[in-house]
Amino acid sequence: MLYTGVVSNVSSFDYQGKKLWSFQLNNDKGVYYRTGSNRVKAEVGQFVSFLGEPGKNGSVNVDSKSVEVKQGEQSATGLAGAVAGAGSGAGKGTPVSTSRDFPTKAERDATQKRIEIQSCRNSALEFIDILIRTEAFKVPAKNKVEALEQLLSHYIEKFLQENSGDVGKTEKVAEPTGNPNDETVPY
Repeated sequence: MLYTGVVSNVSSFDYQGKKLWSFQLNNDKGVYYRTGSNRVKAEVGQFVSFLGEPGKNGSVNVDSKSVEVKQGEQSATGLAGAVAGAGSGAGKGTPVSTSRDFPTKAERDATQKRIEIQSCRNSALEFIDILIRTEAFKVPAKNKVEALEQLLSHYIEKFLQENSGDVGKTEKVAEPTGNPNDETVPY
């Protein structure tokens, strides 16, 4: 998982003859980001990002090679909050999403546009199929493919306009004609 925050404490302790290092973010009491025998590359007050995995007792085992000090970036509390212990919660050592986890707005918008175009294409194909089967549209003897491609493009564009709200605001939908009790009139 990716973690970010302002370093508020760097500490070490001896364990079985080895010096082990850890740090805290924004005075996030009780959560230690453990780097093992590697001292973190950051100092108190610096904004860092790193990869880590939740460990035992609420600690996080940090991939010490992934620790990056971000110059000019700080959480909402900044350096003063890290030093004074006034962490607001913003930027605490909580996992943050990355673009691998969630698409950006531009990616979501592009996906939605592709879905809309595919939907309109499918609707146009179904509509053309109905027109041909009911003989409401006769495919010309010459240039059949070209005629069908033009018809498909026309209806895709029409359905896209209807989806965007450009058409239909002032136009009335044609009412069915005939007697509703007559079984030969399609509704």
